[in-house]
Amino acid sequence: MSVAFSPDDTTLVSGADNELIMWSVDAWKVIWRATFEPAGPSIRSMAFSPDGSRFASGLSDGQLHLWNTTITKEMIPLPWRGRSQDPIISIAFLTDGKKALTAMASGDIRLFDVETGDILGKFDIPGKITSVAVSPDCSHLASYQETRVVLPHYIRIWDVENALASVQGMDKEDTIRSEFDNEDRSGSAFYSPRSVQLALSRIAEYDYSTGFMKVDDRNIFWTSPDFYESVCDPYNPLVFGPYGTTLMDYSSMNLCIGKKWVNCWLAQ
Repeated sequence: MSVAFSPDDTTLVSGADNELIMWSVDAWKVIWRATFEPAGPSIRSMAFSPDGSRFASGLSDGQLHLWNTTITKEMIPLPWRGRSQDPIISIAFLTDGKKALTAMASGDIRLFDVETGDILGKFDIPGKITSVAVSPDCSHLASYQETRVVLPHYIRIWDVENALASVQGMDKEDTIRSEFDNEDRSGSAFYSPRSVQLALSRIAEYDYSTGFMKVDDRNIFWTSPDFYESVCDPYNPLVFGPYGTTLMDYSSMNLCIGKKWVNCWLAQ
């Protein structure tokens, strides 16, 4: 179900239904094996820590196991708190080796402290995820997932770093919403590019019943039904689909949107 190379490329770990195997790449042989209950959860994902001293395995029931790679190769007991019941389909250690990012098939993304087992942050990706890939610095994540309506599938790029920062309180969404509200009360004909960029990339939501992208009670723009699945979600600046690529960038536009839309019709 999953394989992972060690950082020095000398070792490979593989996970099957109920078995973990460590291989020596140079010697072409098994150097360690761990077998679990046949009726237990299966191993769905694997990842090494940056220094190669540990590796993590994600299970089909949402468990995350941590192992050392010393001679004993023991599981490191951790009080994993608040784990999901969904399969962990991807794991990635951050560069410091102290935190790990996990992705569930349900779209639940979590950042764990691998020293304590605490959840440091989490956010949800809409739709069922089939496969994911994490950038080397763990700032972005690519998801291959089913659409909300029908096939085919889409690839979405997610700004994991800012999504987790928002959950952790470093860039709170209520502050963004307050700034956007203040724009309504200003005398300017347009929203400032900064507030538009933050609002539409962080707190805007797509209303599938009407076709409008909205920020609270403000209709920002409308799309035709055939474009529904290609619309970017919050913290999702880029979408690859069967009909092309969607990139939404509002940073340099003067937009008469929301409650300022009437300014489109003012005489010059």
